[in-house]
Amino acid sequence: MFAFLSKQYLQPEAAELIAGFAISCPPPKQIGKRRISEKVVAKSLHELYQKTAELVKRKRLGIIGRARLAKAMQTILREQGYAEELTSRVVGAVTLNSLVAKKPQ
Repeated sequence: MFAFLSKQYLQPEAAELIAGFAISCPPPKQIGKRRISEKVVAKSLHELYQKTAELVKRKRLGIIGRARLAKAMQTILREQGYAEELTSRVVGAVTLNSLVAKKPQ
């Protein structure tokens, strides 16, 4: 019954969201010692949050679906070598969104 909410179902969408984020804010192992400005990171995070909200609305994800999407995004971010602080911010934002957003109709 809940197979449509499996991690495998949301993994491609999570990977697509993170790939879009990685274009403007690449993982640390790809950029070496070069730093990305806070302004670029903030803009990239804002775009990631917007795209995530659009996906949640389009797929009509409930709380469990949003939590699984957040976990899939967390796994991908960690695998790509992003800092734990950034990973926590992204997962926290997606999770918080699931608690305060209106239920899909």
